[in-house]
Amino acid sequence: MTKPTISLCMIVKNEERCLERCLESIKGVVSEIIIVDTGSTDHTVEIARKYTDKIYYFEWTNNFAEARNFGLNYATGDYILHLDADEYIGKGIEYLSEPLDKDYYFVRIRNELGFGTAEMHQFVRLFRNDPQLRYVGALHEQIDLLKHKNLQFGLHDSIIYHDGYLENVVKEKHKNDRNMKIIQAEVQKHPNAFNYFNLGVQYSLEGMHEKALGVLKKAYSMGQHLSYAQRILTFIIKSLMELNRYPEALQVGQDSALLYSNSADFQYRVGLIYEHLRYEKDAEQCFQKCLEIGEESSRTEFNHYEGLGSYLAHGKLTELYLRNGNIELAKKHFFLGVKEGPDLMFFTKLFTDLFPHLKGKEFVDALMKIWPLDSVKRIEQFVIYLYSIRHPGTLDLINCYDIDIPQEVQAWLGTLEGDLSKSEELWSHAQGVQEYHFRDLLLLSFLQKKMTLLKQYKHLFNIRGKEWKWWEGIVVGAKLNDAPISKELKTHWGNLCEDIIRLNHFVALEDLINSSNHPGLRYIIAEKLFRQGFAEVALDVIIESTFKEDNKQIYALVRSILIKMGQIGDATYYALQAYELDRSFSNGYELLKLYVDLKDHEQAEQIFSELKKLKPASPSLQDINFSEWVSQYYVKDNRAY
Repeated sequence: MTKPTISLCMIVKNEERCLERCLESIKGVVSEIIIVDTGSTDHTVEIARKYTDKIYYFEWTNNFAEARNFGLNYATGDYILHLDADEYIGKGIEYLSEPLDKDYYFVRIRNELGFGTAEMHQFVRLFRNDPQLRYVGALHEQIDLLKHKNLQFGLHDSIIYHDGYLENVVKEKHKNDRNMKIIQAEVQKHPNAFNYFNLGVQYSLEGMHEKALGVLKKAYSMGQHLSYAQRILTFIIKSLMELNRYPEALQVGQDSALLYSNSADFQYRVGLIYEHLRYEKDAEQCFQKCLEIGEESSRTEFNHYEGLGSYLAHGKLTELYLRNGNIELAKKHFFLGVKEGPDLMFFTKLFTDLFPHLKGKEFVDALMKIWPLDSVKRIEQFVIYLYSIRHPGTLDLINCYDIDIPQEVQAWLGTLEGDLSKSEELWSHAQGVQEYHFRDLLLLSFLQKKMTLLKQYKHLFNIRGKEWKWWEGIVVGAKLNDAPISKELKTHWGNLCEDIIRLNHFVALEDLINSSNHPGLRYIIAEKLFRQGFAEVALDVIIESTFKEDNKQIYALVRSILIKMGQIGDATYYALQAYELDRSFSNGYELLKLYVDLKDHEQAEQIFSELKKLKPASPSLQDINFSEWVSQYYVKDNRAY
C-alpha cells in the first residue's frame, strides 16, 4: 500500500495569533496547503505566504460549508485534511505519514477550556478527495455522510488540539454574536436535529438556558439515535442545573447513566448534582463509580470531557473528603489525581487547601515536588493561577524565580509585602486595570482608609450608586446600617474578608468586623475564618438574625464550628435548629450523625426514617436499615461523613 498525498485545506480570517502554530505543526507532512481567506485585515495572509502560494479569496456569505467547499475545488491530493487556524496537530503526527485505506476518518479533537481542562470529541477531518464528499451546514459544518452510508470509515490516531473555545479567544473574535446569527438562520432553512442542537448549545453558551432547554429537547426527540445524542443530554442537564431545576436534572442524569453505562460522563454529572444538593455520600459513590469506569471506554465516544474517569473524579473526591474532615483520604485522592492530570490547575487550589500553613521556601519546595517547574512558561502558569485565587504563595514563587509579571500583579504583590505606598504608585499608573481588579483595589483602599484609587477607576466597575456609597463608608470607616445587600456585594465582601485573613492583618479584620452588624455579612466573615482554621474567632463573630432564611445557614455554620471544637452537645442543639428551619437532606444527615455520636439511637432512627422518605431519594440509604447504617458509620472515621 503506497502512502497517499494529503491536501491541507483551511479557511481563515484574522488568524495572526495562531496560524503559524497550526502550519508549523503540519509542515513536511502534507503535500500541499490550500488557504481560503474570507477577509483578513491583519497579517494572516503574509503568514500564510511563508508556507504556501495556494491562497485564494472568498467573499464571506455567512456559510462555513460554502467557504470550505470552495477550497476543496483546488485540492489535488488523494486525501483532504481539515484544520482550523486555532488548531494544530498535538499528538500522533507520525500517523499522517502512514498508508490510508478508508474513505474517511474520525479524528479526535481536544478542545482546551482553560486551566488544564479539556473536552474531547470526534469529527471527520480526514477524507478522500472525492467530489461526492462535500460539506453541508452554515455553522459547525460537516461532511454529509448520510448520502454515503456504504463508505468505509476508521478512527485516526492523530489528535488535533484546539484553543478557540478559551474565553478570551471567544470574546476577542466575537464568536457568539456571529454564531447566533448564522445558526438561527440555518434552523429556519433546515429545522433538523443537528441545527436545533447547535442552536441549543449557542443559547447555553450565552446563558439563555430556558431557550436552550426548549430546542435541546426538540433536538433529542429528533436525533436520539444519532452519534451526538449523548452530548444533547449533557447540555440538557447543564441547562436544568443552571435553572436550579435539580430534581429534573437528576432524573435525566440517572436515566442517561443507565443508557450510557460505560461512560463516566453521566455518573460525574449526577455526582455534581448530588454534591450541590449536599447528598455527599451519594456524590462520593458517583465519583468512585467514575473511577471504576475509567477513561479507556471514552476513546470511542463522540464527545466527552477529559479526565471524568480519572483525575477530575479524584479531584472531586479530594474536595468531598477535605470538606468533611477526612484529610488522609483527601490527600490520597489528591496525589492520585495530580499524577494523572498534572496540568489541571484546579489541583493547585486543592494543594493550597490541603497544606494551608506552608509559606516561603517551604511552600515553593513542596510545590516543586509535585509539579517540576522546568520552564519559564510553567512558572508563569502557576504565578497566574495563584494570583487568580489571590494566594500569598504567588509572592513566594516570584521571589524564587526571575520572571516578568504584569504591573497589576506587581501592584497586588506590593500590598502583600505591606508596602502600600509602592502598591498605590503602581496601581495609579497601571495600563491594564479591568473590572477583575476591583478586588485588589478594594483591599488596598480598605487598608489605606481612602478611596483615591477606587475613584480613579470607578468607570470600570459595574457598581450601582447606592452600593458605591456604602463601600465608600466601609473603606473610610463610617459604620453603616443600611447595606444594599446584593449578590455582587456579598462576593466582594467575601473576597475582602478572605484577603485580609490571608494577610494575617488582624487590625484590619477587626475594623471590618466592627463595620457592620448585618447577620449576613457577619456570616460571611465567620465562614471565611472557619475555613482558615479560626473556629473560636468565627464563633465570636457570627450573630443570629431576625429572619429565618438567614438563620438557616447561620445555624448550620455554628453547628459545623461546634463540631470542629468538639462541643457535640451544643452542636446537636444548633443542628436541630437548622433542621427545623430547613428539612434538607444535608441538615438531617448532620443531625443523624450527631445523635449517633451522643448514643441517642431513638432520635437518630427517627431522623434516619425521615431521610429515607425525602425526595429526591438518596440511593445510599434506600437498601439499608438503621442498624446496618450505624454499623457502617462506626467502622469509618466518624468525621468522614
